[in-house]
Amino acid sequence: MGAGTAACIQVRDAETALAQSEECSILASDQGLSGLASLAQVFGGWARAQLGQANLAIPQMEKGIAETRLAGYTWLEPFVLGLLAEAHLQERQPSVALTVVDQALAQIEQCGEYQFHSSIICTKADALLALEIPNEVTAMKCYESAIKIARFQSAKLWEIRAATRLAHLRHSQGQIKSARETLKPIYDSFTEGFDFADLKEAKALLQELA
Repeated sequence: MGAGTAACIQVRDAETALAQSEECSILASDQGLSGLASLAQVFGGWARAQLGQANLAIPQMEKGIAETRLAGYTWLEPFVLGLLAEAHLQERQPSVALTVVDQALAQIEQCGEYQFHSSIICTKADALLALEIPNEVTAMKCYESAIKIARFQSAKLWEIRAATRLAHLRHSQGQIKSARETLKPIYDSFTEGFDFADLKEAKALLQELA
C-alpha cells in the first residue's frame, strides 16, 4: 500500500498521492497496522503541502513521523524527514527546512541508508536558495553533488530533478550555455515518463534555453 504512494511522491503526483494515502490509512487502521497508517499520514501530509495546505500538513507530518519512529520504521526516517523539509519550504520556512534536512542527513550517516541521499541534498539546495539571503554557491555545490549521487545510483528521476534545478540556477546567473549542457544530456537519455512533472519542467526549461 505505502509503496504505491511513495512512487507517486517520487514522480510528484500530489493528487494521486493524497488519494492513495487516505485509502492506505483507512485500510491500515482497519487491519491494526499502526506503523503503516502513520506512514500514510506522512505521505498524505506531503501531498497536502504540495497542494497548498502546508500549514495544516506540517503538524500532521510531524505526528506521523514520531509514530513511525516508534513503530520501528527507522530506515525510512531520512525519506520522511526529507518530505517534511519540502513541506516547510512550501510554507516558506527555509531555515526550518535546513534544520530538518540536517537531521535527515545525520540519520543517513547513522543508519547507512543512502537510497534517498540525492533527493535530500537537492532539497537542501532548494532551501539554501529560498533563504532571505540566498546561498547560491553552496546550493550549486549541493545540486552538483545530488546529480553525481543520483547518477551513481541510477536514480534518473532524482538526477533530472537536480539537473533541472541547477540549470535554473545557472540560467538565472546568465550562464545559458552551461545551463543547457547541464540538462540536455540527461533529458535526452529518457525514453519514457515524459508526462512526469520533472520531465515536463526540464522540457520547458530546455525550450527556454534554446
